[in-house]
Amino acid sequence: MKEIPITAETLEVMLRITRIKAPAMRQALHDHFVLGEPYSVAGSKYGLAKQQVYPNVKKILDEVKPAFDEYVRLTANSCEEEPVEKVEKTIYESTSETGKRLYIVEKKSGAFPFELTCGFNERGTYQYPELPRSYKSLRGAKQAAARITGEELKWQAIEDRASCSYPISNNKSRV
Repeated sequence: MKEIPITAETLEVMLRITRIKAPAMRQALHDHFVLGEPYSVAGSKYGLAKQQVYPNVKKILDEVKPAFDEYVRLTANSCEEEPVEKVEKTIYESTSETGKRLYIVEKKSGAFPFELTCGFNERGTYQYPELPRSYKSLRGAKQAAARITGEELKWQAIEDRASCSYPISNNKSRV
């Protein structure tokens, strides 16, 4: 992992998340990290003993700086990579005997990647009030659909999204 050098600006950001508020201590840490002075010399310039300065130097080096470097690495990687698509992968469609359509949407990620949802009625609400719901498996979503409708459903994977009547615009997930 590439280490980020400690500049006056990065030190100021790191000090924001600590309890170090004393101006003398902050200036001693600045002189140590930014100007490169030994912490005992930097502390003595501001009337601080090396025993007072060392715990703060250690905390910054052992806790704050590694977390800061990791954050910078993660944000740099996220800027270099392509944005991750959050769109659906596969849509399964079925129609109940009463003509109500049900859909299982396989998401690309998440703890519950299968969402069971349905079409909307004339008032714009879901035809089944208990939907949409998310499931861990495709089988679980299909079983839930059978319980909700009270019938055995035949599912078909939709390859062409243009021919599918999946209600994308009103799809709000509830878990």
